[in-house]
This record gives sequence, structure tokens and C-alpha cells, in this order.
Amino acid sequence: VKVPRSITHDAELIDVQTEIKSFIDAVSLLDEKLGVILLQFPPSFSNAKIHQVEEFIKELPKDLNFAVEFRHRSWYVPETGYMLARHKICWAATEFEGVPKEVELTSDILFIRFVGQHGRFRLHDREQIEVNPQLEWWWGWIQSKIDRVHSIYCYFNDDFSGHAPAAANKFKSIIGLPVVKPDLPKQMRLL
Repeated sequence: VKVPRSITHDAELIDVQTEIKSFIDAVSLLDEKLGVILLQFPPSFSNAKIHQVEEFIKELPKDLNFAVEFRHRSWYVPETGYMLARHKICWAATEFEGVPKEVELTSDILFIRFVGQHGRFRLHDREQIEVNPQLEWWWGWIQSKIDRVHSIYCYFNDDFSGHAPAAANKFKSIIGLPVVKPDLPKQMRLL
């Protein structure tokens, strides 16, 4: 699940204690099905706000998994990794234009977001570009970290390849997981 943008984008973490508590209370109902809670920041959110982020994340519940995705290039410095590691918050890696793919391992989980370029495709009904090279690169990167993590999460957006389920199935095939084809509904005959 992703923290509402009203907290991360609009308020930029300022005076949001009531809203974040309400959100965490709600998603905690997912219990063991709750994997990771993502804080995603907009491309305009620079590391000039590192102290704001640290003040916020140090108050987060320690019994839940959190990940942070930064989209401003200024965050890709060692200080970001140190800050997140101090609080055992995952630094989410992302396939997103303009930021490095590789991030420091800052907790015992990996979270990779296959986002792509927003608005790249008009329709999202089929895979429209070849993404195997990227997926194979990510599998190699995961393997270099796999002995130091407990869980791995991947998120696929339709803007990555044109069709998130197809890209996810490709990745599952590459890493040796069973591929599940969705059972799409078929139109019934009128006559």
C-alpha cells in the first residue's frame, strides 16, 4: 500500500500525525497480508528535506515494514542510505526515468518498483515494449543482495511496458516462479 499523496506530496510530511495514524490504523487491518507501506515522494521533493523525512520516519511503528521511494536525484547520496538504515526503512529501488536504479540496502527487505515513464502508452491492454533486458538486470541485482534480505516485493505499473500483468509474468518466468495467466471474462453470445 502507498501512503496517501496528501501526506507525502501536498503536506510534505508537515503536521500530518493525525492523518498518518489514521492511515496506519486502517491498513493494519490487513494484518499478515500487509507487506510493505510505501512513502513515495514527488520528483520536486529534494534532499534539502532530509531532516523532515528523518523526523517523520523515526515516529513510524517499528512492527511494520516501510519503504521510501525518492524521485529527485539529490537523494542518491550516502547520507540517505545512512538515515534509512538507522531506522530500518527500506530504500525502494525504481525503474523510473532520471534516477539511478541501484540503491543501498537499508533494511532486510527489497522493494523494486517497475514504474516507467508516465503516460507513455495510450492503452494498457498488452505489452508494448521489450523489457527483458531490464528484468534480467534487476534479477542479477536481486541475486547480489539475496543473502541479506528476508523478503522481496516488486510492483509493476502499466507505464513500464504497457501491461503490468504481462511484465510481472515475464519477471516471474525469469526468476523461476510459476506464471499465472489471468482468466479474462469472455463476452457471452446474444443469440
